[in-house]
Amino acid sequence: MDWMGHPLVRAIVENLDDDAPRLVFADWLDEHDHASWAELIRVQCRIAGLDEAAVEVPVLRSREQQLLRGAHRPWEATMPRLDGLAWNSRHRQSTGFERGFPEWATWGSLRNWQAQLSRFWEETTINRLAIQLEPSRSVAEVFRLITGSDPRINRLRELDFRLTSGRMEHWVLDAMSEFGVLNQLEGLSITADGVNWDGLSRYLQSHSGVGLVGLSLKLREIAPSLLRVLGDPKRPEPWLLLRLDGRTDSPWELATLLHSPSVEGIHTLELSQEHVHPMILAALIESPRLARLEQLRVASDYWDLPSLRRLVASGMVRMVRHLQLRFHERSSEAVAALAQVTGQTRWLSLRLELGPMGDQAWRMIEESPAFANLRSLQIRTESPEPEREATLRNRFGNRLRWSVVQSRSA
Repeated sequence: MDWMGHPLVRAIVENLDDDAPRLVFADWLDEHDHASWAELIRVQCRIAGLDEAAVEVPVLRSREQQLLRGAHRPWEATMPRLDGLAWNSRHRQSTGFERGFPEWATWGSLRNWQAQLSRFWEETTINRLAIQLEPSRSVAEVFRLITGSDPRINRLRELDFRLTSGRMEHWVLDAMSEFGVLNQLEGLSITADGVNWDGLSRYLQSHSGVGLVGLSLKLREIAPSLLRVLGDPKRPEPWLLLRLDGRTDSPWELATLLHSPSVEGIHTLELSQEHVHPMILAALIESPRLARLEQLRVASDYWDLPSLRRLVASGMVRMVRHLQLRFHERSSEAVAALAQVTGQTRWLSLRLELGPMGDQAWRMIEESPAFANLRSLQIRTESPEPEREATLRNRFGNRLRWSVVQSRSA
């Protein structure tokens, strides 16, 4: 069936932010032998309207996964076959679907994509797009997309640029600044060896860029000049999400950002560095701007032990719902500090990326009451530990996710 030609689906495409057309379509699906799709729409709409700590959410999430993995998936017929376009089953913590329809896609090959753009806008519900970029030619293609006249580009809420090599030059960023497009964009991600800092700074301060509330950067280094732009106290829209993965030689600038009004109300903060400076950890602990933080990830190979213990014992860490920590050295000490947290926490999920650990640290994970009420415990370890995994699975059941990664010292 040509789902995208269905009038009820057209109403959804034209009103992507509105649940009402989706729920009307769900009623129609029930009447035409597509009960699983109808249920997926209702389940995901219900999840979207709930606080994630609500008692119904785990049951709804479980049912959502059953439906997405089911043998009968009619919603896949809404995905047109376009050259180079891959439908994301997952993107970061997203299922890839939003309220019953595809949410994320990745354009991996930009050959012939100009000829396919009209179909993309007309025949998909995608409003979050990742673009895999090769040097030069692909960047020029994206420049033409952004400077084109099709207003439907403004329906994109998130854009994820991934450069296979090299750095992101100013052309695309200047196009985003100067042509008044992508004015509904809420989130921008850039993965590259580097980026033109002046171009990115101009974009973030432009009419289009000041509306961003989420920024993810995975680069070799994060320039101090960019940290100053991110921390601009006059920024009209404070950041709700920041992911900064890259070396910074200016811990003072990053600590200043964490104290800035520009992060007032931030709910997701992720920092990945080879060494997290004690000044940055102190800012995490002390900044009143982080009072609404829901998700915190701090990833580092080398930790200052006193600062690490202060961070783990801090009230801020107790109050986040999703905590992710990566250690290489100090794994045993970090686990011991977490296991000794007493009193009430808000933790729903805990993800630990661990280096070598001793028996006592593993027993603390197995026995500590601090972990008893987790909905999800994810452990990534550098060595197979089948007995440890079995013991933890006895305690946590299907709440445990275990994976083995290559040793960082290999």
